[in-house]
Amino acid sequence: MALCILSDVDILRELKTANLVIRPIDLEKQIGPCSVDLRMGNEALVLDRKKMVLNNRALFKMEDDIEPYMERIVLENSLVIQPGENVLITNMEWIEIPNNIRGRIEGRSSLARRFLEVHSTGGFVDSGFCGKITLEVTNKLNIPQELKVGERVCQLELSYLAHPCEKPYSGKYKGQKSVTPSKLHLDFPKKVL
Repeated sequence: MALCILSDVDILRELKTANLVIRPIDLEKQIGPCSVDLRMGNEALVLDRKKMVLNNRALFKMEDDIEPYMERIVLENSLVIQPGENVLITNMEWIEIPNNIRGRIEGRSSLARRFLEVHSTGGFVDSGFCGKITLEVTNKLNIPQELKVGERVCQLELSYLAHPCEKPYSGKYKGQKSVTPSKLHLDFPKKVL
């Protein structure tokens, strides 16, 4: 059995049996023919350029923790993304992917046509993942753009696996409840002096 993309019928069945969890969800507005639209949550992380300048490093290494250089913003209504700016946002929904399904995040065409890139890479959602998804957003226009809390910003495509996985996802982003910066630095062992 090959990978099989879930249709609206499959998605609704999986939600009804609670094998797949996406909440809160508006079934009428968020379920498409073969995907689920996810909405923007109320948190964002932006690089604090002043902190980067104060750091005065010639090179930002992959083993460095990026979180100290980011500012967490709790959003009431919207987020204005400046030209060329990259921000991290969270989705609104809590998601639980079972061991027989995997997900893939794609940006929405309507936002892409406004030159707003949502989730350019790292869109794979492993079987066994639970939590909110952190999305990378880039404004490719030379004018500011606004995203509203609750606005549909990306699509979650779901596929059945040929066989349920034996080792569901248990990585460093499992269970995240809000926008989460890169934890790449955890891949590098700490040097013992």
